[in-house]
Amino acid sequence: MDLDLADEVIDKKFKEFGLESIQLKIRKIEEDLNTRLGQKQYDSQIRFLRENIEDLQKNIVLKSNFQDTLSLLDTKSNIEDVNTALKEIQKGLEIKANKQDFNGMINEQGLINEFLCTENIIARWKWKSGQLRDKNFVPWEVQSINTLPDNFMWEKNESSVIVVTAGLYEICFGLYSKKKPAAQLYINSEVVISAVNSSSYVIHHSSGKLKDVKTSKTGNTAVTGLTMIDWITLPARSRISLCYSGETPGEGFLSLKRL
Repeated sequence: MDLDLADEVIDKKFKEFGLESIQLKIRKIEEDLNTRLGQKQYDSQIRFLRENIEDLQKNIVLKSNFQDTLSLLDTKSNIEDVNTALKEIQKGLEIKANKQDFNGMINEQGLINEFLCTENIIARWKWKSGQLRDKNFVPWEVQSINTLPDNFMWEKNESSVIVVTAGLYEICFGLYSKKKPAAQLYINSEVVISAVNSSSYVIHHSSGKLKDVKTSKTGNTAVTGLTMIDWITLPARSRISLCYSGETPGEGFLSLKRL
């Protein structure tokens, strides 16, 4: 059989059975498959780009923008401001005392404080009610000042005070009534000083009785009263009390100072 004739017969058979249309369908299927493969690659590329864009946006949010950076730079001190601040600090250091001068001042102040403390070991009490205790002894009702309570022991309304530390003391007291009274100072139940209104004392021009003039809550009019100051040596734990002789009601004070 001739080959050309055989091809014609085969083509005719293909056409008779629709094989040509099958071939066209196969080609279309191949084209569709190729197109689908390209779509998958495209989707993969899209996903990759989206992931990169999201990462970039996160980094941008975390970082300050350019305007914020400029604002921060504007708030920082420049060289001129720093130099000015250093000059001010240097001026402050120049006017401050050095360590030696400072220590010297501390020592001097310590001596002054010690002197002032020594000169101010004092206590003072008042008699204001006009009433007496234990016959004629003055009750000390109010404590005006006491810079060393451990040394000057006082109890309210008691007629005696106790001086704990032995030594030299300045004692001062004053008593006031319508007429000048007399007084005796007791130390440990013994009379050591008697104060009376006599010519041996300084005469005050207002020593008489003043009428229609009230200078105290008790109505006493003797302006100067009976006052005394002296210096005595006290033993340890001395008990000091004051005996009053005169018109009632009266009032007065007692003051002690350690020398």
